[in-house]
Amino acid sequence: MRQIEAILLAMLAVSAVTLGTVSTSQAAQRHSMMDSLVVKITKSSGIVWGKVTVDYTMGGKTSMLGSCKVAKCTFHPAHMAKLHLHESPTHPATWPFHSWKLANGHMAASTSMGKTLNFEIENGMATVWANYIFK
Repeated sequence: MRQIEAILLAMLAVSAVTLGTVSTSQAAQRHSMMDSLVVKITKSSGIVWGKVTVDYTMGGKTSMLGSCKVAKCTFHPAHMAKLHLHESPTHPATWPFHSWKLANGHMAASTSMGKTLNFEIENGMATVWANYIFK
C-alpha cells in the first residue's frame, strides 16, 4: 500500500511541474505576441498640454486600449493591431495641437499634422510624440 501511495505522490509531483512549465510557456508566448507603444505628450513647467486616446482594431473590431494624460505612457497592444491615436488639447485656445511624430521600429521618424494618427507597429516597438505649441 505504501508503494502505491509513493507512486501516486510522485505522479502528482511530476504533473504539477509539467503543468507549471506549460502555463509559464504559454504566458511567455502571450507576452511575446504583444507590441510596445510609448506615447509622449508635450509638457512644460509640470503641465501636460493634452491627452491622447489609443484605440486598436483587430479582426474587424475596434476597442479602446487606453488614454494618456501624463507626459509619458506605455501601452502593450496585440501584435499586428492597427492603432488609432486621437488627441485633445488641455487648452485649445492657448496650446493647440501641432503635430504627431512617429518613430516606428527601425524606420526613420515621420511627422503627421492631422488630429488622428493611424498605423501598425513595425518590429515590436513604436514611440509617438503628441506635439503642442504655445499660441
